Amino acid sequence: MIALGRTVLAAISLVLLTAPTPVLAQSFPSKQIDLIVPFVAGGTTDTVRQVLRDKTAAELEQLGREKLAPMGISPGTIDAFYLSPWLTPTDKAVIVAAMMQLGNASGREVFVARTAQARSYSEGFAYRRKAELTAAYHKRVAPVRSFVAVGGTPVMQTAKGTVAIVPMDYVYWSPQVEALVSAAGPSGELWITGRASRLATDQLASHGWKVVPNVGSRLVN
Repeated sequence: MIALGRTVLAAISLVLLTAPTPVLAQSFPSKQIDLIVPFVAGGTTDTVRQVLRDKTAAELEQLGREKLAPMGISPGTIDAFYLSPWLTPTDKAVIVAAMMQLGNASGREVFVARTAQARSYSEGFAYRRKAELTAAYHKRVAPVRSFVAVGGTPVMQTAKGTVAIVPMDYVYWSPQVEALVSAAGPSGELWITGRASRLATDQLASHGWKVVPNVGSRLVN
């Protein structure tokens, strides 16, 4: 598992990791790029390869814009997403492909708008990882019906109830975590790629929330 900087659900986990040294934003490449994304068969990787294979970065952006608009994502959010210097062309292509996997799920603008706010490459990669896991959850566990913003954080409403996916190694209990899960609803599941402290697990349970650890292998393998 990879320890990341501020992620899409850092407010839930409150795990503060050392941010990478700032670097200059990479220019948008004009040459063709090959997308190789480790994922489940028939999932995001296959979609990316099938729909976006052998496209230049500019062509990927144009195709991505065409795919995002029918999802109800506003032009302003799409512009912000593609203007983000902290999301690589591969990140953006994978995120779009993952959103495509969610069928008629509403509120996908909540997710895409949040990714556009990435402030480091590690945070951008975390959004990509979260998008991959979200698509896998939709495919393997239960359909994602919608996204809602809780404290600025995208949380899923699924056929199994409220679910938050956290691509983090370790989650501990804090007043901020308590405030967030309280705002998210009286019950839910916190899916994490790592593990939670015993205190966090117990306190979340007392709030009606179940911790599901080590979900990377469950969803991706």
